[in-house]
Formats: sequence, C-alpha cells, structure tokens
Amino acid sequence: MTYAALLKAALRHRPDVVIIGELRDEETARAACEAALAGHIVLATLHTRGPLDVPMRMRSLGVPINLIESALRASAQVKLVPGPPLHPDVSMWRWRDGRERPINVHREVANGD
Repeated sequence: MTYAALLKAALRHRPDVVIIGELRDEETARAACEAALAGHIVLATLHTRGPLDVPMRMRSLGVPINLIESALRASAQVKLVPGPPLHPDVSMWRWRDGRERPINVHREVANGD
C-alpha cells in the first residue's frame, strides 16, 4: 500500500488534523493539498531551504500551482541554535492567494536553571 493510499484511508475517518511525516512524491503532496481543501488541518514536512521555498518545492513534485495556492496557509522553519541553552529559531510565513507575509513568532528561552 502506498503512502498516499494510507493517507486516503485515514481521511475516511474524518479526522480534524492529519500529520504527514514527509511529502516525497506528487501523489502524496496532491492528497495532502486536497485534504486541506476538504477542511482538514494538514501538518507535513517538506525538504526546502526555508519556508518561502515551499510552493516551489511542491511545484517541483508536480502539484499544480492553483492547488498549492488554494491549500497552503502557513509554512515554518525550525532551526536549533547551539547553546547555552540550546533553543529553537522559528520563522513562519502566512500564505494567502500565493503571497507570503511574515508571522511574528515569540519565543521564550529557559534561563538554564
């Protein structure tokens, strides 16, 4: 059974949120976009250089641009910044009609106590 077929089988249970490990092929990426358009919250990983490259990477997988623009609402990148203490550096972008806008992300860093 393919990854996309498993995703479609999971969607038959009508979950609110679908978490996909990684989008690696057109069939899975297209199924993820269609699930988002059907009202599911879809969280997935995708290998890119940054959050602004997500539409281009999905396009390179073969997903039509109109499907990407309709389904993509936010993308994020998390990097671990070495210490002390080790902390995440998060950048997020909101997408609307194919245009990106930055989202301010506030982080709290533990003082190491």
